[in-house]
Amino acid sequence: MQMSWLIGGAQGLGVDTSANIFGDAVAKSGYYLYGSREYYSNIKGRHSYFTVMIGDRKMSSITESVNILATFDSETVFQHFAQAKDFIIYNKNLESTQIEMVRSMEPEIIMEAEARLEKAGLGTTLLDAVKYAQKNGAKPIAIDYVGELDKIINTLKISPPIAERAKNIIAISASYALLGLDKKHMTDAVQSRFSKNETFPEA
Repeated sequence: MQMSWLIGGAQGLGVDTSANIFGDAVAKSGYYLYGSREYYSNIKGRHSYFTVMIGDRKMSSITESVNILATFDSETVFQHFAQAKDFIIYNKNLESTQIEMVRSMEPEIIMEAEARLEKAGLGTTLLDAVKYAQKNGAKPIAIDYVGELDKIINTLKISPPIAERAKNIIAISASYALLGLDKKHMTDAVQSRFSKNETFPEA
């Protein structure tokens, strides 16, 4: 068995931490991992992403296509929708976002994505990008991140900025569920990452 998983987000919002937690849980389930981190800049807020290869034997490279694309922001969808092969996890609250509204994206990347979507007879919203992935065989997994964060805020009595960090955990939990592995390994991985005084990752 060999498959790939990718999570992305703004630099400084916990992408690395999330990938490490996810990888730890998968490794505890008995699989080999090979990871690659990419980022466009060290500047906080710019796009970064982490690709993890999962297999029953050792690997030394990553694939261009992604079996599971895990996202919680709009830029990651627009940057990687054409790579999604089996599943695309996305924020349903951002479905109407137009690609030109994502100010952090490079103009040439926007133009390339727009051309790809237009060629497929689609518009330039995030939902159109999801539809593109769906046409190519990826099953959309829409998550109401706003609703989920509200539940966390009300249950744990924490501030919205702190709860915002939970988006990563939601994304990796959904990804892990798609693999059908033992939930205990994910729970253990999350608990081992955070100290008693830390609620969610800061980076």
